[in-house]
Amino acid sequence: MAHTTLDERRPDLLRSVRQELEALARSGRLVTRRRPPIYQRQTAERAPGRRKMPHSPAVPVIVSVGLVLVLAACYFAYHVITTGIRLQNARTTIQRAGDEVDILKTQMNNAHRFRDEKHFARARDAYLAVLSGSEHLLDGLESATRGIKDSATLARAKDVQSSLASLRDEAHRWLETDDIKYRGQGLVLFEGEWMTPEEQERRHEERMRKLGKTFYEGEWRTPEEIAALRGEVYYKGRYMSKAEYEKILEEERQAVAVAPSPTPEPSGTQPAQAARSPRQRREQFEPTETRWLLDDFEQGHDWRSVTWPNANPCQIAVVEGTDGKRLQVTIPDGQQDKCAIVRQLRVDLSSRIAISFDAENRTGSFIPVAVAVITDEYYESRPIMLRPGLTKGITFQLRSGDFKCKATSWTHASRVSRPDSCMWLHILFYHNERGVVLLDNIVAVGG
Repeated sequence: MAHTTLDERRPDLLRSVRQELEALARSGRLVTRRRPPIYQRQTAERAPGRRKMPHSPAVPVIVSVGLVLVLAACYFAYHVITTGIRLQNARTTIQRAGDEVDILKTQMNNAHRFRDEKHFARARDAYLAVLSGSEHLLDGLESATRGIKDSATLARAKDVQSSLASLRDEAHRWLETDDIKYRGQGLVLFEGEWMTPEEQERRHEERMRKLGKTFYEGEWRTPEEIAALRGEVYYKGRYMSKAEYEKILEEERQAVAVAPSPTPEPSGTQPAQAARSPRQRREQFEPTETRWLLDDFEQGHDWRSVTWPNANPCQIAVVEGTDGKRLQVTIPDGQQDKCAIVRQLRVDLSSRIAISFDAENRTGSFIPVAVAVITDEYYESRPIMLRPGLTKGITFQLRSGDFKCKATSWTHASRVSRPDSCMWLHILFYHNERGVVLLDNIVAVGG
């Protein structure tokens, strides 16, 4: 007999089960039960005689522990992410600050260059830029590295902060110097007080007028100096031109020639006063002598600082040296490019070919030095570089054609005119940083 599968036998089984149920029903032994409706079952469950099963206390604990673990995992993930972001931001900030350090160093070098070139306002702006820039970067680095634990990052930040702090302190130190603090604002030092150039000019003018001086040919001068520059002479209580002076003398000579002989004066009377001679006498030297010693400062000096508005005032004093007395010129700090000293020298220089003197430069840097004479005009020589230390016999040729004057628009293209009527001698120092120069043995050399 062949084997059959369950699917093949299923109709026969169902048929047999149905037949069996019909047989039981016919015999009355088939018992059937109907399922109550849902609402009846719910009523039965709520019956008072039925007891509910209690919930287990472990369920809330497990849920709470799970929630805590989830929150902890979220916080850990958040901490890891934010720490990485902050570390990356700190490294970026440090890198940018390091690049800014090089820029600030360039600004610092520019500020030093402006200061050396006497552009104090520009130097002040550059120092302020370095100061504010370094402080801003330091604040940013402190904020960016707060809470960072990475040792390499902190070491790099410390190096950058050290460079920035050094730049900040250096800029602050320079901003407190007089040149930057005061001259950077356009102020000038006058009589120990910082003030505006307008106030300095007003005070200087007031002081010069109290001294009886008048501004003439670019300098405050006494009436005697102005008269000398004009070629005037003092006679009979007033200054007059040489032509007028000679005319008066000629008239007086003619009057004397035609006047009758004076009658004898009674005894006891004073003779008539002679005509007053000019105040300033000419210094006398022998033209045949090779060297005229104009000054060796053994008996003091007649030099003074010029009062030009374009020259810094200097201090002059005679000091004792190993070889005798010398003139000490103290050059001040100032906004102008030079200072100068002057003395009256009424002498005929037509037999002289040069002015020579010894100079000791104690400033530590080379100083351009020039001489100038006033005859019928102001004539200034080309400067000669005075090296640090002692220089013997620094010489300026008087007969060269490279003096500057007003007639040549202050270019070095003129000879000294009228050397026989020299009235003033100047020595100029083109230097405006504090220092000392000693002078000795000022000589007019003959040809």
